[in-house]
Amino acid sequence: YAARMQDELMSNPFHFPFVDRHNITTMDSYRQLSDTQQIVLSLLPIPSAIISILGSTAIIYLAKQRRKEWTPYTRLLVAMSVCDIAFSTSLASATFLRPRETSRRIWAFGNDATCSYAAFMIQATSAGVWYQGMLSIYFLLTARYGIKNAVIAKRVEPWMHLLAIGYPIGTAIAGAVMGIYGEKSGASACYVSRYDKDSSPDAWFVQEKNSKRGTIVYIFFAVPVIVVFLCLTFSQLSIYLFIRRHTRPSPEGEDTSRTEDVSIGWSERLTSDTSEGSSRYPSSTKPASRQIKNKKKRPTTKLSKQSQRLQLVCSQAFLFVMSFVFCNIWNLVVTRLQSSSRTHADEIETMVKYYPVVLLQAIMIP
Repeated sequence: YAARMQDELMSNPFHFPFVDRHNITTMDSYRQLSDTQQIVLSLLPIPSAIISILGSTAIIYLAKQRRKEWTPYTRLLVAMSVCDIAFSTSLASATFLRPRETSRRIWAFGNDATCSYAAFMIQATSAGVWYQGMLSIYFLLTARYGIKNAVIAKRVEPWMHLLAIGYPIGTAIAGAVMGIYGEKSGASACYVSRYDKDSSPDAWFVQEKNSKRGTIVYIFFAVPVIVVFLCLTFSQLSIYLFIRRHTRPSPEGEDTSRTEDVSIGWSERLTSDTSEGSSRYPSSTKPASRQIKNKKKRPTTKLSKQSQRLQLVCSQAFLFVMSFVFCNIWNLVVTRLQSSSRTHADEIETMVKYYPVVLLQAIMIP
């Protein structure tokens, strides 16, 4: 194929006016992914997707057992799980839906229609990212500001669902209308193609990127990830600082009823999953603050309960933010690396050069 294209260029240079026939680049001069590397990239998203689907299914099942006790937290979590199942399924199957006639990747069994459908579904079901941000806002409202579930359900939750679902679906429809979906040469699935559709034999080597497509990619994918990351960081940091201000390590023998009461109150608001009208404390026990006040002062040599709770809040906030970063950073890195590529062949060469990063992307995206 490369030799045939080179002969055509040499014999008819005016057919390709933007190509220097004395400096012709063919596939032989590019590094390509081997069949084994392509197979690995095609299969890696599947185990991760299965694990993600099983986890989300378990969340939905457990929530269904307590259907009458759902709170805004439960509904946000279930909505995120449903989107995650759809997203993981779309991503795991998208690599096989590439157009068979034009794709240079193995195991391409689809056509332009299936590739566009896969890209549309990936974008439309990416609401799971937004729902992580909505959950962090919920934690901030309940833990930091003490807003009740009834108020959140009435005034805040509808807007959370509108943004989390509306942005992905709206951008997915916009992409379909603009006809920008297609095969991404430097990715493991179909998504927003940075090139206009061109089936000519020289397109693979000489077709320049559409600069507007690159901007659309960042609007569709990068903007939500960055916004949610900032939201997670701000909310978790605010909660941690709030708990730290009201929780102090108690010296030996000091009465800790005040700090214990604040810490317990925060913990109950954060983890409560009961209906708004239900009792806050078990009927057989007294409120925790009263129990603490009735206890005698006893010296202790271990970390106070307040310090333990503070450490728990700190570790949970850190894990929440870092797990989000670790799952999404590789996709951002690959997108940034490929932004400097000019042609399809350049993107493939970038994948070969940074193959370990591409592998992490394939594993962590689902």
